[in-house]
Amino acid sequence: MFDVLLVGYGAVGVVFAYILQNSGRARVTVVARSNYEAAKNGQIVINSASLGKITDFKPYRVVASVAEAVDRPYRFVLVSTKAMPDVSPTSKLLAPLLATTYSHPQPTYVLVQNGMGVEKDLYAKLLERDPLGSPRIISCAVFVTAQADGNVINNNGMVPKLDIGVYKPKGGATAASSSQNSSSDLEEFKSVIEAGGGAATIKHDIQAAKNVMMGTVCSLTRVPGPFFLVSPDLWVNSEPLLMAIGEEVVSVGRALGFTEQDFPSSAAEDNLRLLRSLKLDVYANVKPSMLVDIEAGRSFELEVIVGEVVRTGRSLGVKIPLLESTYTMLSLVQAYILRPPPAPESPTTEKDQDTAWSRLPGWKLLSTLMSSTLQYSGLKADQCRISSTESGKIVIEGSNFGNVTDLQPYRVVSSVAEAADTAYKYVVVATKSLPDVWPTSKILEPLIAPSYSHSQPTYVLLQNGLGVENDLYEALSERPHANPQIITCAVFMASNMVGNVVQAPSTSSRLEIGMYDPKGTAAGSAEQILSPFARMIEAGGEPVALVNNIQASKFKKNLWNVLLNVCSCQTRVPLAFYIGTASVWDKVSPLLSAIGKEILAVGYAMGFSKEELPSDWVEEVLTRSLAIVKLIGLDSNMRPSSLVDIEAGRPFEVEVIFGEVVRLGQRLSVPTPLLEASYTMLAVTQAYNRKTR
Repeated sequence: MFDVLLVGYGAVGVVFAYILQNSGRARVTVVARSNYEAAKNGQIVINSASLGKITDFKPYRVVASVAEAVDRPYRFVLVSTKAMPDVSPTSKLLAPLLATTYSHPQPTYVLVQNGMGVEKDLYAKLLERDPLGSPRIISCAVFVTAQADGNVINNNGMVPKLDIGVYKPKGGATAASSSQNSSSDLEEFKSVIEAGGGAATIKHDIQAAKNVMMGTVCSLTRVPGPFFLVSPDLWVNSEPLLMAIGEEVVSVGRALGFTEQDFPSSAAEDNLRLLRSLKLDVYANVKPSMLVDIEAGRSFELEVIVGEVVRTGRSLGVKIPLLESTYTMLSLVQAYILRPPPAPESPTTEKDQDTAWSRLPGWKLLSTLMSSTLQYSGLKADQCRISSTESGKIVIEGSNFGNVTDLQPYRVVSSVAEAADTAYKYVVVATKSLPDVWPTSKILEPLIAPSYSHSQPTYVLLQNGLGVENDLYEALSERPHANPQIITCAVFMASNMVGNVVQAPSTSSRLEIGMYDPKGTAAGSAEQILSPFARMIEAGGEPVALVNNIQASKFKKNLWNVLLNVCSCQTRVPLAFYIGTASVWDKVSPLLSAIGKEILAVGYAMGFSKEELPSDWVEEVLTRSLAIVKLIGLDSNMRPSSLVDIEAGRPFEVEVIFGEVVRLGQRLSVPTPLLEASYTMLAVTQAYNRKTR
């Protein structure tokens, strides 16, 4: 019987503390912090598919700090905290054991931690303590699905398993050629784990057993792993992304010299097969610890799980674009979590209100502005989706047409069906375009139906994204004697809505309009249809440009939409933080530039000229974004409307802003790996929100 110290009494720590003590060969002292009282009083319950239900587990000894535990020698010291060398190095955590005042022999340290390079700082400190010594560190690849729900630890699926090996720094010997003491350490630790009900495998090169993949994608989608491992429709789309990330990790391993035996080419596929074999319920709330930390607003194991792989790949000249983009996104999340606390709030002033950007659906904003524009042009305009506040007033503070305090549409109705009693010259659609959720033709069904006895209007689509016209055009084409007339728009408008106040401060907002004409038959009549609408909008105070190739304009605007949405929607971080924080922007802007260049390549393959789609448009968008942040301030909570929708659990425009560009690239054989990765993750988020909210 020997003493073991375990530092880090979270879900994984509890499971292995039980396994060690259950072996009958170890007296286990645990260092517990937040759950100290529960651990000391034996109130932690383990529900395990392989170990059973344990309701009476109490470690041999429970202490509140490592300093309190230095009263005896230990055969092994297990560290099952998260490895965050950029936040709290392991050597600092274990300082009382590493100090010269600790008079007992140094133990063998066992790092039950995910990630690469987790051993470095501890190894360096041990050498510093004893330059002639030989630090003994067992490193582990951890395979256990364990989550804490209060004082209950749920261990689903496989037997808790560790791949173990002796850590040696670069150039040192591996486990196969290490000293007899090291080999003895491995064999003894393995036998104790197995005696306690766990599993352990000794690895020739332990670093080869560690890799990235599932946790990073779960963290950027905010979706539990089982949802896309088990959902057949999601698995079809997410498997290629997971495989591609895994294959990049394998490429780094090969460059490091890991053999096929140590790190097989099938490692990514094998890991995914293992996870799917657990057959977890699709709605099981099983989340990687990285996602649990992010949701709790805690720092997470970014550097050791992703950063070390990326730095290694870069140093070895390995192309790892997906790993690099994932690392950049997660670095942004980490930076936002670790940002300095905000200054104490002062009473809200009118000036503060100006930068309190909208959390309301974007279509309310566009509908209100267009309602005002049309109303002031003298046209009677039906608006089916303007919500009145309690006061019944919506106020507009605008640079183009001044402050409007008395806006009252000619008529307000609660549904399109209620509005289908009148003939319209124009029907303006300012909803979000969600063809995968609620097609525009479905929204407008009462006007398209044969029962609508009036002449068909000209439809005006004030919608972001590409392909927004498709389903409406098809539905209109099915009508007898069909001659669909659709004006589609590129909307350049910087505005937001706070309560019932719409703020439109920019004097450079404008509409670019053109006919949607997939068959190329409207050339002769296009100006006759567009000009009257344009004159009406301009009379209402909004600049309008008639564009021959409207799809080029929409593509150009959509590139802007992608770059303003892609980081915020995956990271849940306000625009101003990552654009206005220089150290963060230096990391994020190269990724945005690379994604933008992928989109430009698709546009040129579609035949758009450099006059229609300038080659420097990406840099101009990034420059303008910086200017916007300077205008609104670094502390602004400005969020793109897609992020507002994601946070509220509402559908967002993933297909028309992201998906359509990816599909165009695929049809034109233009690779868009970075954009496609973001689209896949955002589509998973969309599907999860739709099925769970």
